[in-house]
Amino acid sequence: RDKPITVIFGENGTGKTTIVDAIDLVANGSVGSIREKSSTSITAHSPTMGKETADIRVAVTSGAGTWTGSIRSSKVVVDPVPGPRARILRRTNLQRFIDARPADRYGELKYLIAVDLVEKSEKALSDAANYAATTANQFARDRESALELLEGIWRSEGAPGTEAIAWAESELARDQAGSETEKRALANTSRALQTLIHAGQQYEEAIVHRDAVADELHAVMQDLASTEGVGVEQSIALSRVLESVQKLLSGRSDGTCPVCEQPIDRDDLATQVSARLEDLRTFRTVDGQRIASQQKQSAAEERVETAASQIVESANTIVAIANGERPDFAPIELPADDRVVIQPGDVEQAMRVRGNAARLLEDILGQQDELTRKSGRVSSLTQATSSIREAEQETGRAVRRQAALKKVLDIVRAQRHQFSQKLLNEVAEDTNRFYERIHPGEGLAISKLELDPKQRASLHQGVTFGGYSDLPPQAYFSEAHLDTLGFCFWLAVAKKDAQLEPLIVVIDDVFSSSDVQHMTRIVDLIDEEARQFAQVIVTTHHRNLRDRFKKTGKEQCLDLDSRWSLGRGIRVRKSTSLLGDLRVAVDADDFDRQAIASKAGIILEQMLDELALLYRLSVPRSDEAVYTLSDLLGSTKKLMKSLRVTQPHSEVSVSPLVAYEAIDKMSFIRNQVGAHFNLIGLDVPDRDVEAFGRRTIEFADTLVCGGCGQVPSTPDQTWYRCRCPKDARATMTPLRFS
Repeated sequence: RDKPITVIFGENGTGKTTIVDAIDLVANGSVGSIREKSSTSITAHSPTMGKETADIRVAVTSGAGTWTGSIRSSKVVVDPVPGPRARILRRTNLQRFIDARPADRYGELKYLIAVDLVEKSEKALSDAANYAATTANQFARDRESALELLEGIWRSEGAPGTEAIAWAESELARDQAGSETEKRALANTSRALQTLIHAGQQYEEAIVHRDAVADELHAVMQDLASTEGVGVEQSIALSRVLESVQKLLSGRSDGTCPVCEQPIDRDDLATQVSARLEDLRTFRTVDGQRIASQQKQSAAEERVETAASQIVESANTIVAIANGERPDFAPIELPADDRVVIQPGDVEQAMRVRGNAARLLEDILGQQDELTRKSGRVSSLTQATSSIREAEQETGRAVRRQAALKKVLDIVRAQRHQFSQKLLNEVAEDTNRFYERIHPGEGLAISKLELDPKQRASLHQGVTFGGYSDLPPQAYFSEAHLDTLGFCFWLAVAKKDAQLEPLIVVIDDVFSSSDVQHMTRIVDLIDEEARQFAQVIVTTHHRNLRDRFKKTGKEQCLDLDSRWSLGRGIRVRKSTSLLGDLRVAVDADDFDRQAIASKAGIILEQMLDELALLYRLSVPRSDEAVYTLSDLLGSTKKLMKSLRVTQPHSEVSVSPLVAYEAIDKMSFIRNQVGAHFNLIGLDVPDRDVEAFGRRTIEFADTLVCGGCGQVPSTPDQTWYRCRCPKDARATMTPLRFS
């Protein structure tokens, strides 16, 4: 954290982008700049020439651990996961957010402003509200269908009243229970009439059957009377006795007579009995037929009596209905003579009543058909009106539900927009603050960075220009201003992202369109915001930019050597400051007098030039505004008598005057030893050159902050201060000098 900025300097083609791509591989699982170039492929162009993708292996080490990245089957593999977090800004992407369509612009910030669970809830609410609206529409269509059916029934009835539904409800308001009672009464009378008709049929069939049985018995008796021989009855009686003897003989085996118990020839007797029975067979057959016919006649007479009883009973039921004695039956009309109670056995009267049954049944069935038609209409009316009312109720419920869901959806959406917009406002504020830091007083700023309230994922931007707001920046800003705006926005987003988790930011050689003045402000801005991030890595091919970062004292610089090769790879050396180089040189065993004099002179010119600018001191004017050490020493001489510097954690202010005066006396060494060839310079002893170097170091140590390496230059109350934290700052007085 003491050195939050790493500057990687290298001329074009020394490997800066390769290093950034390696970081991108591990941090973001991306092959980096290769994917943004046409006519390239991961497998062919990600590896170094002569190597395969399987040979790629990148290791990134920080205080939090070490991660490795490789490519397998065109896919990036990082171990362990997740890798370090890094955001990388390349020159090609500087204006990507500004030029993007609203939906793509939202996609650039989705990870920052999206709240996935809330958006899922919002979608669920939206789906539910849409479903409720669809349901309401469906129930409305159901109501129209039911109303169309009801109006058809209404028109078929002559369209009574003013409207179908009012008529239907009036019809249904009638006594439906009475209709059910009438239906049951008609059914009862119908069954009674059908029973009477059936009883008459049964009686007539019984009479026919009885007469047929009587004829059959008469024929049997005639056959019996015509049988040859005498003593028919005796022969029949004898056959019955012989049948009994035959049964007795079959049950004994002791050789005695079953009657007198005298010895007999059982077999002979059985043979004689069988022979005699055979002789009497005719009589036996006729006797059997007579007995059967007599039994059938008895059954037929009993059937007639039963049928007569049933028809009398059924007829009396009809008489009672006709006389109004059965209120649970539908009324019928009978002739007066037939409305008398029928006495038992008066079948003739019952049959007269039965003669009216067919006519009465036809009338009752007609009434039932009419009632069924009316019941069907009532059922249709009931179904139609119920469907209409149910559809109206369900439509109302669905509409209310849809309205409630829409209200909740609007609240959730508004809260999401408010939350996201708050983040966007903070990003816009930081962007404008950064932009004003780089372009002070130009009146250019982001005037709008907001979500489209009608779209779920759409982000609109606008800028202020010439007193007008919400303008598209691409139409009014210069290319350099667009680059700066893109950088400021990217840095503001990265700063917000870094508040979630530690973040590395990599700025890959993007400041090509900025002039010296704006580049200085950009360096100051990065210097001010560097501590918001885990690490800031800046690559550049501008030596001026590298040296300006060196002034901040918060950087560590790496220089890439242009003498790289495929065999040796990228060549890196640590970039040192001139003051650090001078410290090494004055103590080196291999004493380099020319290097000491030269470095000391450059350091002095740099610091004195900064003081002259800070205090607005007079220097001899020149066409190129290039001032020599002699010019600057003369310009700052009076200031040195008043200048006091207090180092961090010290309450003692120190004057650089002593070192300054010593330097002023030996400043000739810079030119005679460190800059030009002359014979006088050869006579300057090494100890004087060393003294010049050490006095320069002493002067620098007095003037610059021991923490950040800066000359205090930020106005604060009555002094200048450096940019170190408040409790570790160097200060310099006076604030004004004339």
